[in-house]
Amino acid sequence: MDKRSDQLRFDGWTLHKITGELTRGDVSTRLEIRPLHALLELIEHRGDVVSREQLYARLWPKGVVDFDSSLNTAIGKVRAALKDNSDKPRYIETIPRRGYRFLASVEVDTHEPAAVAAQTKKDDGTPPVKTRRRAWYIALPLCLLAIGAALLYLRQSAPGQAPAVAVLPFVVVEADHDTAPLALGITEELSSRLAQLNTIKVVARSSASQFQGKHAGAREIGRILGVTHLVEGSIGRDRDAIRVTVKLVSTDTGFDLYTASFNFKPEDHLDIEKTLAQGVVSALRIRLSPELARRWEARDSRSSLAFDYYVRARHYGHLHTPDGDDQAAALYRLAIEQDPQFALPYVGLAESLIASVSERDVRIAEVSTEVSRLLTMAEKLSPQLPELLAAKGWFATERGEFAEAAKHLQAALALNPSDAISSARLGNVYDSLGQPREALESFTRAAELDPLDFLPQMYRCLELQELGRFDEAERACARARELGPDNYWGSFVTSWLKYGRGDLPEAINWANVASKIEPSQSDIAYWRIELLLNLGLPEQARESVAMLATTDDIQTWRINASLALLEHGQAGLRAFLERGGKLEFDDMDGLVYVARFHHTVGNLKEARRAIQRAFELPGFNERELVKPEQVITGYSPAVICAGVLLDTGERDRALRLLADLDEMLDRLEKNGWANHGLYSLRAESQALRGQGDAAMQSLQRAVARGWRLAWHAQAEPYLASLRAREDFKALMKDVEARNASMRARYLKVITVVPQ
Repeated sequence: MDKRSDQLRFDGWTLHKITGELTRGDVSTRLEIRPLHALLELIEHRGDVVSREQLYARLWPKGVVDFDSSLNTAIGKVRAALKDNSDKPRYIETIPRRGYRFLASVEVDTHEPAAVAAQTKKDDGTPPVKTRRRAWYIALPLCLLAIGAALLYLRQSAPGQAPAVAVLPFVVVEADHDTAPLALGITEELSSRLAQLNTIKVVARSSASQFQGKHAGAREIGRILGVTHLVEGSIGRDRDAIRVTVKLVSTDTGFDLYTASFNFKPEDHLDIEKTLAQGVVSALRIRLSPELARRWEARDSRSSLAFDYYVRARHYGHLHTPDGDDQAAALYRLAIEQDPQFALPYVGLAESLIASVSERDVRIAEVSTEVSRLLTMAEKLSPQLPELLAAKGWFATERGEFAEAAKHLQAALALNPSDAISSARLGNVYDSLGQPREALESFTRAAELDPLDFLPQMYRCLELQELGRFDEAERACARARELGPDNYWGSFVTSWLKYGRGDLPEAINWANVASKIEPSQSDIAYWRIELLLNLGLPEQARESVAMLATTDDIQTWRINASLALLEHGQAGLRAFLERGGKLEFDDMDGLVYVARFHHTVGNLKEARRAIQRAFELPGFNERELVKPEQVITGYSPAVICAGVLLDTGERDRALRLLADLDEMLDRLEKNGWANHGLYSLRAESQALRGQGDAAMQSLQRAVARGWRLAWHAQAEPYLASLRAREDFKALMKDVEARNASMRARYLKVITVVPQ
């Protein structure tokens, strides 16, 4: 589809009709939903007076209490965006007691269809938008009828073979400002409904949409997406007809296997909608279970306008930006206002609130009440809606209730097996539960369903690291970097992989690559400094610290304390703590670091004070000291706290913490975890309890799997009970020799960056 059909241009301004983005030169703004629709209505009737009633019908089809004030606000926002003056208007003229008129000429792109270029004319007093929005309830049943026949063909032509299908974005043949969202909505809703079939695999929208506007052949698309069939379609309209074409294409031969075209008049909306909806249900009941047929029916709204709002909201939500979420939320509310019995927008609005946790650093507690209310409303209306169950799983994940999250996500996938996002979220839940095998299975399924998204491959790389399957992890990381070359995460996770294999120079090099992709990401900078310290390069680490551009006091304090310890031993660290290391932290990470370093220099009073403050934090739970995600780097607050408690005479509480840690490590190992972090933490736990032989066996296993932190082992208190042992001294000498070799290699090829 030519992207220019989504744009209008006037007086140097470019208006993107779908996103609401308004640009001229370096000036760019995004119109909210109602101001955008007001401007589009004025442009469609440019030169004519658009009555306030006509604008009202378009912007608030169900009505609002304070209509005049709201309309004035919408027009005011358009004028503000255009820098227009109501007294001396350049674009929007106020016609007293009548309405508004758009004054500027609109440039016509010769590549655009005539339907776009032609100025809209009115045959009667009905606002054109009402006729346009009826297309939802006509075009979608038509497409479903066609796809029902296509599915019948699939099953008859390839018995016993499970087809894999990609629904490509519908092509807009002739467009006005509503056709592109209509095509988007048909594409997405077809994918959503087909994905609920257990007998076929449907590739995710995000991968299929990458072929929009590209002239790739069916065979090539099939090879890239790993599908056997493509569903393609087109939609066009003129004043008197809406035309929808759907076809099923074999990716093996490139031939069309099924084609259906429909041509109808918009004013026949009610009869056509009823007839085709009944025909779809009747036809599909023969081949689908009655339960699934009912679930398909439950997705529908009684209002075509409400469904139109919902689909537009989905478009904005897919942008994954705070502004996009705001636009989506506004449209979801309009959909609910139009049809309070429509379940999907309640779910969508809840998801936009949950998304604010990651996109705006909102605490989940701040939105929990409203999210719960919305999901409860949706559940009353349609309890078996796959989107509802998926949202409940996401919500539980954000609350840290992983067992509940797994239950909801599993239920969602039982109803919608081709839901790539829920598969990936279930993988994250399994990872949090310390089940790497199950997590890998879920991420692999997500990668199959969304083959052009780098994230599932990145997560596969992480799970394979945890399982000790490093060669497979290398391939997954390489694929993640290939799919997301402009995203730093692929290189960042590759750095973790190299660290997990014990190759510190390569870990540093890949951290450098990640930093070049995203120079402002402080996590990469801190990780690189940590690697330099582990390799025994304090000078380079200090240079990197000097270049930090961050306000993260906790991490900067930790790095400087580690530098003092590495360069000058316990005396240097003690001087740092006395001279400039007395920052007061009020969160768990900061307080645990304070305890760690004070314990290292023997200042038990300050170490115990920090631990006590951590224990008194609001909502503190000792189980929070033991988390699977901490194990990959061989770090656990439970070890630090237990070490302090043992040396201050609180043995029972210390042993309880270590027992919790041991239980988690045993569970992880049983579930397949084989990363060196597991064995180094077990060695520390055993050494603190005086189990020297067992601790040495665990530490030797850690070294064999890539553990290289000899300087930590010899400086910090957790392995202190082993230091007099000859086998410990010999093991540390071996690790230091490996580190010296890697250090020389790094310094020799310091300017080499992997390609």
